[in-house]
Order: sequence, then C-alpha cells, then structure tokens
Amino acid sequence: MDDFACSVVAHEGATALLPSGPLTVSTATLLRRDLDKHLMDHGRVVVDLSALRLQWPSVVAVFPTALVACGGWPFARLVLFGADQPTRATLEAARVPAHVPVTVDLTTALAALDTRPPRVRRTTELVPTVRIGQHVRALIDTVCEEWQIPQCRETARSVASELASNAFEHGRGTFALALAVDEHALRISVQDDGESAPTLTADGFGLRVIDQLSTSWGVLRHHPGKSVWALVDVFADAR
Repeated sequence: MDDFACSVVAHEGATALLPSGPLTVSTATLLRRDLDKHLMDHGRVVVDLSALRLQWPSVVAVFPTALVACGGWPFARLVLFGADQPTRATLEAARVPAHVPVTVDLTTALAALDTRPPRVRRTTELVPTVRIGQHVRALIDTVCEEWQIPQCRETARSVASELASNAFEHGRGTFALALAVDEHALRISVQDDGESAPTLTADGFGLRVIDQLSTSWGVLRHHPGKSVWALVDVFADAR
C-alpha cells in the first residue's frame, strides 16, 4: 500500500521496527498493526523514523495511541529515533514526546526504554459491584508502584475509591478508570454512561473527600455519559 513497508530487526532485549515510505492515514493502519503486534509480543519496541515520509501530520498520534492500547509503560515500552528535523517538529507539535520518548539514535533509544516517559496513561474497565472501591484501591497501589509515585498513594487511593463508589451509586452502564501522570499530578477519572452530574452537597461525603484531597476536580460530558475527574499532587503524602 502506497509503497509502505516495515521491516523488523531483533536487538538484545528489544525489537526495532524500520518503517519506510509515506506515512498517511491508510499506511498508519499498517504501522499500527505492526506496533500492536510487537508491543504485545515483546513489550520493548524502538522505531527508526529515518526512512519514513510524513505526509499527514495528525497520523503521528499512531504512536501514543498504540502504546496506551497495549497497556502503557511499563508493560509496553516504545521509543522513536532517527527522525529528521521536520518530522521531529511535527512530533513535538503533536506532543508525542510527552508520551513516547524521541531520541537521536538507536543506542539512546534502547537506553530510553528503561525510563518512564514524561506522561503515562492507562485505562481499565471496571466491574460495577459493591466492591468497586476496593478494586480501584488495589489498582492505584499497582499503578503507584509501577509508575514510581509512591508519595501520593494514600491520597490517590482515597480519591479514586470515592470517585468509583460515587459512579457505582449514581451512574449506570459501563464503568472505566482512566489514569494519567506527569511530573506534577496524577489525574484520576471514572467514566460511566449516566447523565446526571454529581454535586457538592451537605450530605455528599464522597465528593467532599475528593474536594479536600485533590487540587481540583470536575465533570467532563460524553455522548453518552460523563467522566468525573480529580487531580492529585504527586507529592501529596509527603507534605
């Protein structure tokens, strides 16, 4: 398709993909297939962009999208290298390096696989049961360890549990926990298919806990449903 090809080279502890030809909307589908396969099979992938011709800037989203879909860091690790200056500028404009490191050469790319990207995301479907708060607290324990942010674990556990419990009590349909971290904050979001928005009332104990422990919180509307989100300072428990 469009003279696009992607070869594979095995390195010790990693797989290198070498895509060549134009990166378009259609060829991005082929690249995504290869990314998914090798991220799921091996978990450690570097991509040489030196022979790739970028023809549609928005398709660079294929890299962070594939990483998140395969579980995100540290389960799936992805680093890009070898981009020319115009391609690198496009990647930076799309904020790809915040999620997928971009390095100069293969050596630095392989080394960067062991460093957490500046921003990491993960989404987990939740089973709507009365134990949803307990389940979410366990997920937070795991994430704080894997993402190397133990200094906000207790606060994050409380906030996430209250968000999930509130969704179970007032929401409906499918539920999902979305987490994202950067150098400043852990963003915790619980999505459901319900339309009613939570309000901070006198008897709204759960939301008062969220309001007291988070730096900010709010509601994001979907079609259908909503997400209730909160930001937790990554150093919350150390202060």
